[in-house]
Amino acid sequence: MNLKNTYFKKGDFLQTETIKLARIVINYWGKKSFDELLKSVFLNKKAYTSKSYFYHFDHTELINGCYYGEINKTKLRKSHKELTSKESFEYKDTELDELYEYVRFAIFSDHSIAITSKSKFNSDEFIKIFKELFILNCEEFAQIQLNYRISDDDVFLMINGFWKLIEVIIKKLQKSNPSPRPTFEKIEKFMKEEKTDEYSATFSSDKNSETGLTRDYKSHIMSGISLTDAGYGDECVIKGITKDNEMVIFNTKDKIIQSRIIKAGNNVEFINLVLNKFSDFIKHEKGE
Repeated sequence: MNLKNTYFKKGDFLQTETIKLARIVINYWGKKSFDELLKSVFLNKKAYTSKSYFYHFDHTELINGCYYGEINKTKLRKSHKELTSKESFEYKDTELDELYEYVRFAIFSDHSIAITSKSKFNSDEFIKIFKELFILNCEEFAQIQLNYRISDDDVFLMINGFWKLIEVIIKKLQKSNPSPRPTFEKIEKFMKEEKTDEYSATFSSDKNSETGLTRDYKSHIMSGISLTDAGYGDECVIKGITKDNEMVIFNTKDKIIQSRIIKAGNNVEFINLVLNKFSDFIKHEKGE
């Protein structure tokens, strides 16, 4: 059965799908604009293969300043060893099965990317495959990362609920590009002064200290957490002690911005549903 051609009649069960929000971070590329860079990547049509699956971009198009696209995941009848034709997707001594699963995505002007996450093709797998396909198809020099976006409100509410903040581990922080915020300023100024493109750090306080770590919003610690939450870092692991003297540990990846939306009938509807649902987190300028 072709999953893309499944339609539902009036009265059928209304289907929904899970959408997760991430950020594309590219600190260096050539003279092309972000849209031009994406266009060149999507036009190349090179595929990525694993031992059991074949992946490629499909139905990519620019809609109202937003790039819509899909990644197809096709299962091989048996593990392949040699790709003989990239154009016809033929392998030595094996053939492709029908489409196994596909994922929709939409990339907005602030470099946010909305991803559908499914049991047979989840968002973690999508992020890995998107990066592989991007590298294969990008003719420019570019360093790309995809990081989940986190709700600042949820994270800071939990931090402020601690009696003491004991430890914060920040992993693979990068400078914002685009959409800087005032809360990023402290840590980004430090990174600029040190001329570093990536920064990881651990901030620790003895659990018996009187105050624990600072929770001042102007501090390097809180600035780094905020930058991570916006999708410019891999993750933060945060430890705190409650008023009941209990140690609490949580990872910002547990607070990914996600929701369920009605399964869209077409590409434009998908984009509009995403923008409506995540309007507080996406800053998008529509194209002509």
